[in-house]
Amino acid sequence: MDQTNIGKKQNKSEFLDQMLIVLGSAYPRSLSFEEMAEALSSPSSSWFSSANGIENETKIMEALLELENFGLAAIDSDTDESCLTILGLQRIAAKRPI
Repeated sequence: MDQTNIGKKQNKSEFLDQMLIVLGSAYPRSLSFEEMAEALSSPSSSWFSSANGIENETKIMEALLELENFGLAAIDSDTDESCLTILGLQRIAAKRPI
């Protein structure tokens, strides 16, 4: 595997971890998609450029779906809200990278 792919995998893992932390900060309540986007695109976050909103939203949605596939988060398709699962809470507590 070349260095480019390794860097992308680490960035993705770090981004998924950051999303878990954001969801965990709201636990036990769920967060709307807009709340997730706002938290991840805050000035203190370096995950997104403010210039490309649709690309940023796509990145968030893909990551949420991935977290759901791992069993770490649940997405309510009726409300577009997401929350942590018990497995997600355990992952945060154990500080294990994805």
